[in-house]
Amino acid sequence: GQATSAMAFGPSAGYGVDTDDAFVVSQLGVTESLVASGPDGQPRPALATAWAQQSDPRTWRFELRPGVTFQNGEPLTGQAAATALNWVAGVAAPPRAVRGIGLQAAADGADAVRVTTTEPDPILPLRLSSANTAILAPSAYRATPPSVQQTGTGPMTITRADGTQSVTLARNERYWGERPQLAGVTAN
Repeated sequence: GQATSAMAFGPSAGYGVDTDDAFVVSQLGVTESLVASGPDGQPRPALATAWAQQSDPRTWRFELRPGVTFQNGEPLTGQAAATALNWVAGVAAPPRAVRGIGLQAAADGADAVRVTTTEPDPILPLRLSSANTAILAPSAYRATPPSVQQTGTGPMTITRADGTQSVTLARNERYWGERPQLAGVTAN
């Protein structure tokens, strides 16, 4: 089935994941972060299935969910996650979730990413539940801002964006989780 819905807040910054637009694409089911925030405010698995603080209290290791592909078919890897996190931490005005913590990410093999901060950060997993820390396919970063069209991991993929007026989405048939009921959505 198809649905049409009204967006409470339309995009104003080209769907940039480092802006408030990150919440729009997250709510539309296009992008996902390593961690989700549960209703109790506690971090829970999303693209990462487990995480642990390492012997150095400034470093965390996040294990990636196996078998996840981006909407364009690229695989989710430690390097892909590191690219996304380093990009958002390095923008001129980093989002509040990662601002001022000295976040640096590096692949830990194909199936994990290590994230280091300047000081020990016991709430880092919760920080990485922010929509601003969405993990996009490496190809997304060839554009400025990174393109969210076909580069997220969520259950819906953008097939057409008409500026700030509307966006058309289709079911992501490669989605790792539960198959969406709707085949498509137009959000105005």
